[in-house]
Amino acid sequence: MTSLDSPVDTLSKGEKTRLNILQAALRVIAQSGYRGASHRSIAKEASVSLSLTTYYFKDLQDLLLEAFRLHKALLHKELQPSMQLMMNEALLVAKCREQGDRERLRELILVAADILSEFVADQVKSRSQGLIVEMAFYFDIHLPEHFREVAFELRQRFVDDTAEVCRTIGSEDANADAELITGSVQRLQYEALSVPDHTGPKKVRSQLKRLLTALWL
Repeated sequence: MTSLDSPVDTLSKGEKTRLNILQAALRVIAQSGYRGASHRSIAKEASVSLSLTTYYFKDLQDLLLEAFRLHKALLHKELQPSMQLMMNEALLVAKCREQGDRERLRELILVAADILSEFVADQVKSRSQGLIVEMAFYFDIHLPEHFREVAFELRQRFVDDTAEVCRTIGSEDANADAELITGSVQRLQYEALSVPDHTGPKKVRSQLKRLLTALWL
């Protein structure tokens, strides 16, 4: 498995080829869906011979599963700064709750809603391919179970991180709050991506403001 911390120029030729194939697989899934992915379409996208996809991966399912695992690991690493930003906000919210400063608390909740709203907008703008891949793996009930398990693991990592934010704030049920927040962000991302005229920035912010106010005020 290619190390996520290794610069591409330090990888061996074989590791670079393997990584290229995995990245190509993700692009094919985003363009054509899970069922549109084949050894031939992935090899064409990666600009490699068909034999190389079967050389590095025992079968198509192995290739697609490894591609999604790569996506999952890179995504968790990429979004850590956003989670840290929410944790910093959570510390301020917790302090205001302890002091009983409800006016300041409302202001901080609005800031948190803005952070999440900007996060949704940025994900839709800069990670549309990634969101489409996640939708393909997360919402297709006909996928093999082990594929759906990896998709669940991806989501659960964000639920766990969000639960830590909620615990910092002092939520009565941090896990339930985290499920509600993660589910809402996930839904809004996919709606904003698939029906942008229906789910714009104003609607996203309004819903997240309402949710965080209900949970944290």
